[in-house]
Amino acid sequence: MKKGQAQQLTVRAFFSDGTERDVTRWARFASTDATVAEVDEATGLAKVIGHGEGAVTAWYSGQIALARITSPWQSDIPDKVYSQTPRRNVIDDSVLGQLHRLNLKPSPKSSDSEFIRRVHLDVVVMLPTPEVTRAFLADPSETKRDAMIESLLAQPEFVDYWTYRLSNLFLISGRKLRPDALKSYYQWLRGEMEKGTPWDQIVRQVVSARGDTMKNGSTNFYSVHQDPETMAENVSQAFMSLSINCAKCHNHPLEKWTNDQYYSFA
Repeated sequence: MKKGQAQQLTVRAFFSDGTERDVTRWARFASTDATVAEVDEATGLAKVIGHGEGAVTAWYSGQIALARITSPWQSDIPDKVYSQTPRRNVIDDSVLGQLHRLNLKPSPKSSDSEFIRRVHLDVVVMLPTPEVTRAFLADPSETKRDAMIESLLAQPEFVDYWTYRLSNLFLISGRKLRPDALKSYYQWLRGEMEKGTPWDQIVRQVVSARGDTMKNGSTNFYSVHQDPETMAENVSQAFMSLSINCAKCHNHPLEKWTNDQYYSFA
């Protein structure tokens, strides 16, 4: 849709008896990004007021649905700009696809000096030394960026930093754990970081953990939770990036989580 255009949204409900009905007049609407589109809360008339991508949510009888609105920038960018942009993996495919839909020009490849600074800060949270920087800039190899990444991933600073970052996610804290249990929990996580254990395997170890908290550090995830409701909320937030807290008392107003699903999950 173009800036200034309007679209009337309709909501149709499908009931268990097989009937279908237009329930727009009883639905309530809201925009997830008012800088892109606004919507009349009562009627569902949406209007594009800016460029970008947003969504309009519609609620009816405890159910929620989304209508995505895309408003491309008014730029004259040939299709070949996107097709000729270098791609390394599926992430690039997704990013370039979205840039194409929004009519935004891809950023140019970073320079070697920009790359080495960024990759050090991202991976080990330290600036590269002058010696490492000079050697990298002087290296004519086409694979030097890959080699630099692998080198940083093998450094103990990488393990230290990401163990620290994930400690917050796994709630590794002395506020609810005894010193010995805290040490066991932390050492388990750091060991997985050192081994390069994939994320899905780490999560499986935690949610299926059994045994002594001193011998199997991952079991301490259960020790920091005092009730199944809190554990369900933390598991969904940490491992699925979903906040289901609101569904504890009622159907979630922004997600497709119902109150029954909350307690089934817990």
